[in-house]
Amino acid sequence: MSFGGPYFTLPKFKYLRPDSLEELLSSLHEHSGNAKIMSGGVGLLAFMKERLTAPEYVISISKVPELKTLQIKGGVLAVGANVHLSELESGSIKNSLPTLYRAVKNIADPTIRNMGTLVGDLAEAVPWGDAYPALISMEAEAEISKKSSSRVVPVNGLVLGLGQINVDDDEIISRALIPLRKVRGTYLKFANGSEYGLATVALTYFTEEKRFNLVIGSASETPITIRESDVDWDFDKDFGTNVEKLERYLQLNVNPVDDLLASSDFRKNVIRYLSLQAVKEVFLDERDQN
Repeated sequence: MSFGGPYFTLPKFKYLRPDSLEELLSSLHEHSGNAKIMSGGVGLLAFMKERLTAPEYVISISKVPELKTLQIKGGVLAVGANVHLSELESGSIKNSLPTLYRAVKNIADPTIRNMGTLVGDLAEAVPWGDAYPALISMEAEAEISKKSSSRVVPVNGLVLGLGQINVDDDEIISRALIPLRKVRGTYLKFANGSEYGLATVALTYFTEEKRFNLVIGSASETPITIRESDVDWDFDKDFGTNVEKLERYLQLNVNPVDDLLASSDFRKNVIRYLSLQAVKEVFLDERDQN
């Protein structure tokens, strides 16, 4: 990962490697404002080389056992902050959490997925991240921990803008909490030969509740969420009628950024294509199986 900066070395820092969550949170509290968390280090080290950040302390979570857990409890999949992406590529979530599975498979390459984490991809708070739109579409939550307390908040709204996240300096996103419901879903990405998406679409359809979240990423600083009620989607009407409603909504309400990577009009066309492909995959496949 590079943003075109001239640096090939890291700025000086002190490296801490706590052995427990308690020790980690104490270190964050002690060095609040002067420390950064590192798991796989994929994003952080790149940002440091580019001098986009220069923390006095880098705190590794690699030895914290509480953050390495991947478990199901109370109908929720809890993904610890140090669970690597490659651990989520197993077939166990392919059918139960198809949106997450497809999103993870779209993150960089196998080498990066062996190092990077789902929580880390979210915490980077960059528009082209794959985790954020996928987690929003699944209505996931984030557990945020600090020395004296913890809180659980919706992932939707956690990222405030480019590099800005609603987590204080003495806090860490300790787990991603993903509800396990009967769903169908997909994740599509147009990357044009790069690991960064020019546009992404995450779609999760809650089959028992007959509702969906379609989330568009890489189009603005924060993802755009479209629900079935926004487009007046009627599950009792024919598919073509609903697609026309979705196309009309996208045309009138989705205005992606215009930057050096792609024009707004180009992104808009890509978003339309990916959105229509996503609803075809999810809803036509369901119809064919009934």
